[in-house]
Amino acid sequence: MGALAAPLVLEECTVLDGTGAAPRAGVTVTVEDGLIVDVGGDRRRPAGARVVDGRGRWLLPGLWDTHVHHVFPGGGFVLPEEFTDEQRRLTWRGCLRSGVTSVVSVGDDKEIILSARAAESGGSLVAPRVYVSGTIFTAPGGHPCSTILHGLAEQFRDLAVEVDDPADGRARVRRLVIEDEVDLVKVVYSTIPGDVPRLARAVLGALVEETHARGRPIVAHVSTPAEADDCLAAGVDGLEHMVFGDPAALDAVFARAAEQRVLWTPTLCLFDKMAHDGEAQYVDDYDPVGTVSATILASLQAPGAWWHEPDPGAPVPP
Repeated sequence: MGALAAPLVLEECTVLDGTGAAPRAGVTVTVEDGLIVDVGGDRRRPAGARVVDGRGRWLLPGLWDTHVHHVFPGGGFVLPEEFTDEQRRLTWRGCLRSGVTSVVSVGDDKEIILSARAAESGGSLVAPRVYVSGTIFTAPGGHPCSTILHGLAEQFRDLAVEVDDPADGRARVRRLVIEDEVDLVKVVYSTIPGDVPRLARAVLGALVEETHARGRPIVAHVSTPAEADDCLAAGVDGLEHMVFGDPAALDAVFARAAEQRVLWTPTLCLFDKMAHDGEAQYVDDYDPVGTVSATILASLQAPGAWWHEPDPGAPVPP
């Protein structure tokens, strides 16, 4: 983070520090050169400091969004402007405005997301810290290659790769770590949507073993309790999605995941959106100021958007 124009003093905030401690009211926090230098102490106010009245406001550590796809910024997949560099910059700024200071890309155009990670780290891109999984591993004909990518995965520069051989999977993981220096690896181990093929257990095991051998975590897209159990048995470090309607089965998965210290990213906003597909009022009632661009809002309201039931003859989303 670059140096600020002046020191920053946040007075009389309610601080939630992320340690598990109870919130503390009436705390003054001082920031100098982009770093927190004092929390509630007796430090003198720096000369020329910008002072913000924090009464009635909360101050907490930066949030993480641990499941993002920046190639797909959340629109209806109907406008070319949704997929531009400008829109990606707006999406990243929207994250920051929402308090999200770190994001985990779990499947994106590799060239775009690796460049973004380098630009943010180097200070030339205003964005959250970017952590990258690189290529998604899936079965031949599996999600997302045969679903949202319609068999055109090669057009997204290795966004996803179909693997049916354990040795090939290991080799691809090694290349991702050595050549692209990815921060983690992502696999799809699910037959949903559409009862598509799923990775073989042997391939899943090989991917997990090789990823751990290379010192990286691995997360798995799953949809059912059985898929979650398979992935936990294989040793994954995170479960993505995994929202199903059997509370007992979900509790059993949680108990095992907690024992193995496996993280869960439920992507609840995605399922909320899916629950309201076809309801134009749901989009109209959304308050997008500062977080959603005019392009994305217009796309969501378009007749052919995935959010809506398309009009007869509407173009099929890409």
